[in-house]
Amino acid sequence: MLGVKVEQAAPMQSAGIAILLVAVAATLHGCGGGGDGGDGKPKGPPQAVPSGPTLPLVPLRSVSYISLPNPKYQSGDVLPAQDMMQQGYAAQWGPDGRDDLGLVKTLGGNAVRLYHSMGLESQHDHSGFLDRAKDIGIHVLPGFHTQMQDQCPGFNCFEYWKKATLDAFDKGFMTQNKSWHPALSVLTLLEEPDSEVAASQSCSEKPKNKCWIRAVLSAMDGVLAAEKARGVSDQTSKVNFTAAWSFSQQTSADGSVTGTGFFGFQDIALGASNPVKYGGYSPQVGPAALAAAFHTRWTHSMSAAADQKFLQEQIFAKIKPLSAVQSTPWFISSFKVQEPYKTSDVLQKDLQFLDGEAKKGGPFLGVSIFQLQKAYQEGVDNGLFKLGSTAGPINITSQVCHEDVNTKVPVCAQYPVFCFDHDENQYRTLPANAGVVAAAWNGAVKGRGLCMNSPKNELALPEQLVI
Repeated sequence: MLGVKVEQAAPMQSAGIAILLVAVAATLHGCGGGGDGGDGKPKGPPQAVPSGPTLPLVPLRSVSYISLPNPKYQSGDVLPAQDMMQQGYAAQWGPDGRDDLGLVKTLGGNAVRLYHSMGLESQHDHSGFLDRAKDIGIHVLPGFHTQMQDQCPGFNCFEYWKKATLDAFDKGFMTQNKSWHPALSVLTLLEEPDSEVAASQSCSEKPKNKCWIRAVLSAMDGVLAAEKARGVSDQTSKVNFTAAWSFSQQTSADGSVTGTGFFGFQDIALGASNPVKYGGYSPQVGPAALAAAFHTRWTHSMSAAADQKFLQEQIFAKIKPLSAVQSTPWFISSFKVQEPYKTSDVLQKDLQFLDGEAKKGGPFLGVSIFQLQKAYQEGVDNGLFKLGSTAGPINITSQVCHEDVNTKVPVCAQYPVFCFDHDENQYRTLPANAGVVAAAWNGAVKGRGLCMNSPKNELALPEQLVI
């Protein structure tokens, strides 16, 4: 069991820990594929992925970046901080650490999607993550932490989303010329708002769509108000918005669309055209400004866990004639690759099919694969990589934090960082295979963060880390 002593916003003060971190960063002992110094012997881990131009966003080849350092999770354990963009996690995503962002690019990806980047941690810098993504040319699709029952009284998210955006601006999301950071492409305002409404069990509206439409519209209104407060102009607002609908079967508010996920495309289009009628909401930035933002900055998205036949017949064929999609781009926000009926061959064909659809030049942008690393707290074999915990930690995070959504009191801790385990022989029968993704995207499975049968690391851990 991985137990971690947590502290409230405690800084790292031990000189011994600082020296340890320097030593670990210099060696990354246990990570694989080291260079050859001329005598045939490895001389440390590979170099981090170098700088490069910004990659085209279409076809979208994104990987959902969830990489919690909890390989020995047991039910009841406190989860590590879920905001992966904060500077404390640089030992995982940074070029001097495991280089997770570089790994995504090497796999053939051009973007990373995150889920808790705004609204969960507001005290620490996020610009390092964005700068690294920009440096290697990949796009960032961050999300607002979604806990609607606590953040959105009466399904009105305006105040919380405005405050979360202002905090994000202060922690690296805004540049000095009053624009969003250039690495940012799409902000996920709400994650599966339809599921959040159902989980809250407090929506008495008829139809219930009105509650999730109000939540999405008010969240967008809050972000627009934050932009206005900080002087972000229409000319510098290059970031799009989305709401990632679930894969559940629903009917739109006007009864005209029934389907998995894309019912939400119709709902938000209706809400943007008439927020009072369809959402029971009056935008604080004004109806015209909200409608303009939808028409110029909106991108639809939805989760999907299906094979090519279902995608073709039940999604693409039904979305094509929708007026809500005619001039509005859309993408699959979480493509679940761990479906038990999928073989590696099927997954590769699915990804190649989706890539081909995006290359046609229509509204479909592409896909974000769920997810880079196995989520040990979920108890299923999701994720392209597992953590090589048996090899011992290769690094240590700095303080990583999360805040209570109500009290905003931060809780911080440090965690060991493990290399990524990728064994083609062991995982060849699993669909969630990094090699399959790399083959579909013309990439490769290599990098400084992979375990390559190195000797067990005898890294000494500071007292507050207990494995």
